[in-house]
Amino acid sequence: DIDFSRNKFRVRGDVVEIFPVYSNENGIRVKWVERMKHTIALIAPHFTMKRQLDDYYEKFYNKMFERYRKFSENNAQLAKEYSEWKIKMSRLWNSIELLELNIPDTENAGFDLDDIFVAKLSLNLGNIEAEHIGVEMIIADKENNLINDYTLIAPFELISVNNKRADYEIKIKTSRAGVHNFAFRIYPKHPLMQYRMELPLIKWI
Repeated sequence: DIDFSRNKFRVRGDVVEIFPVYSNENGIRVKWVERMKHTIALIAPHFTMKRQLDDYYEKFYNKMFERYRKFSENNAQLAKEYSEWKIKMSRLWNSIELLELNIPDTENAGFDLDDIFVAKLSLNLGNIEAEHIGVEMIIADKENNLINDYTLIAPFELISVNNKRADYEIKIKTSRAGVHNFAFRIYPKHPLMQYRMELPLIKWI
């Protein structure tokens, strides 16, 4: 046997004896093989190809199959309506106008912790239905005019619709004090749209 003192270990069969550097007592005996087998038995089922395939089916494939089924029914009626909607949105997108924007003056005064940030904006949607327009706020960390990370993306609430005018509002409790870098953007939405890249239209405010 080698000298078994602090900051040393020794192996005897499937047992590892460890003498921690901070301990004045005897070393710690660990049944290494038994510990490893137990650890593998706990972890391995969560990192198998079956688990990965199950995730793919649950998160992506099953949703795609269901969507394909819906789009195929009634001689692809839903698919035709969705395609017509995308064509209409592309044609009318540039007609959206910003009428009003009310935001806090963050250039001259920052926020205290737990302050409520309130922003309101009004849009002239022209011939676009309000339920097909989404508005959201983006807060980001910036350094040298470059965005390092998006810290918050939150949707506006549609407050009212009057003729072609739609009013939106957002209220957010700030999670940290100081000055925040934020912007707003408008995007199309539809119940049949799974991903925004299906219709990559956007307006920044």
